[in-house]
Amino acid sequence: DLVIAIGYDPIEYEARNWNAEKDARIIVIDEAPAEIDPFMQPERELIGDISATLDLLTGSLEPQQVSEDAKEYLASLQAKLTERDIVQSKGEAGILHPLEVINTLQSKVTDDMTVTVDVGSHYIWMARHFRS
Repeated sequence: DLVIAIGYDPIEYEARNWNAEKDARIIVIDEAPAEIDPFMQPERELIGDISATLDLLTGSLEPQQVSEDAKEYLASLQAKLTERDIVQSKGEAGILHPLEVINTLQSKVTDDMTVTVDVGSHYIWMARHFRS
C-alpha cells in the first residue's frame, strides 16, 4: 500500500494510529517538511504549494474507466452512508442529535461556500458525516 499524505498534520491523527507496523510506504505533499518519527518515515516529500503540486501531478494522469461492478459497489456504499446519516428525532425540546445539526447545515450549503469547524467532538461528527 501507499499512503499519500497531503497537508497532513500529525496533531489531527498520529501516524502511529495508521502505521502501527511501521511498514507503510509514505509520500508527503505539503508546504513544510514532515515531522519525522518512527511511524512517519516518508520515502519522498514534495514540499511547496500544495495546489500547484497536485495540479502538476494530476495533469499527467491517464483517465481511468470504472467498471460497472465497481460502480454498483460504490453505489451500495453510498446508500449505506446515506442510511447511516438518517436520525430518528426524539422531538425533545432543546435537544438535538449531532446529525440533525449536520444534516440541516448540509441542506443549506452551496458549492461556493466554505464550512469550517473548531476542534472538539463535533469535529469528528463533521469529518465522518458532512459531505463536501
